[in-house]
Amino acid sequence: MNAKSDADHHKNKFRKGEKIMSNHEADETKDPSTPQLQRIVSLQQYKLNKIKLEKEIILLETTNKQTVEKSSQNNRAVQAFVSQFEYNQWHQLQTANENVSATASVISSAVVGNRIQSFDCSITLLITYLIVLLAVVRCTPTS
Repeated sequence: MNAKSDADHHKNKFRKGEKIMSNHEADETKDPSTPQLQRIVSLQQYKLNKIKLEKEIILLETTNKQTVEKSSQNNRAVQAFVSQFEYNQWHQLQTANENVSATASVISSAVVGNRIQSFDCSITLLITYLIVLLAVVRCTPTS
């Protein structure tokens, strides 16, 4: 808001300068090589360029602020994604650990409690144990 009022202030000064230039032209010859007229034209051109630069600065500051906001939003989104991913990995690992513990407990009970005598049953338990072990290895994240 303040920048806009400054720009309006400069525009009003420029309009006054045009009026002065018009009065000066009425008094002086129409020749633009007159030193005083050249100074007035140069001053008005300087003021106009200054206003243009001020507008450009305001535009750049606004664009920069928007870029910083967007970057900050993107950073928050990435952090949320990483946190969710880490939680999912941890949860999968916990589930796999619970499954392995339960299976190992069942296998231990079967081996100790029933004193397995059949070779086929031993092979089945061994295969089950290997499958569980393979599942644990696959679920363990590699760093």
